[in-house]
Amino acid sequence: MAVYTYGASDIDFSSFDVWSNAGFTDNTDIQLSTVLTDAYPEASGSYGVGEIYNRSWFYGSAISTGNGTV
Repeated sequence: MAVYTYGASDIDFSSFDVWSNAGFTDNTDIQLSTVLTDAYPEASGSYGVGEIYNRSWFYGSAISTGNGTV
């Protein structure tokens, strides 16, 4: 797993495609509700950049090597 960390200011919206599972390929006209689709615990209510400030986002893939579940 990898970690993407944002500070208290200067959020680069073009970085969303690095860690978000939303599956977008274009960095124009991105909605925060789309970016945070798979966020846990689920972000609810109105979305704002405050959801991202001073947070670390874990992302990556989990692969089962047997018959178990992931």
